[in-house]
Amino acid sequence: MPSKYADGFVKKGDLLFRNLSYFRQYEDNRRGDPLEGFHRDNPDNDITVSDPKTGRVLSKGDYSFLNSTNTDLINVFCLSTQHDSKLYEEFDSDCCIEILDPNEFIKKTKIAVKKLISAHKT
Repeated sequence: MPSKYADGFVKKGDLLFRNLSYFRQYEDNRRGDPLEGFHRDNPDNDITVSDPKTGRVLSKGDYSFLNSTNTDLINVFCLSTQHDSKLYEEFDSDCCIEILDPNEFIKKTKIAVKKLISAHKT
């Protein structure tokens, strides 16, 4: 992260969340996930597609169901599992903070997120 935010992160627990749409626009082929914001359901058996009125089988085969969501409404906090000097340049950063107790970090993050007031109706 840029070092100007490190003090707020370490001392106050400040976190920067952006929506998934932001990260999808920011990412490139090397670090992007083309199915981010989607859920693909691939059953273990063939799927039968039939006409609900007649019951006639229209198609049968190895299909999957792709579900999408509004990526503007999904907030994301970006982390890395590696300490690589290339990341400083890629993320325009000059500081790295190592999280030594991930469980404690996750607990505090959950508490902070619950305090947020959503601007969107659920």
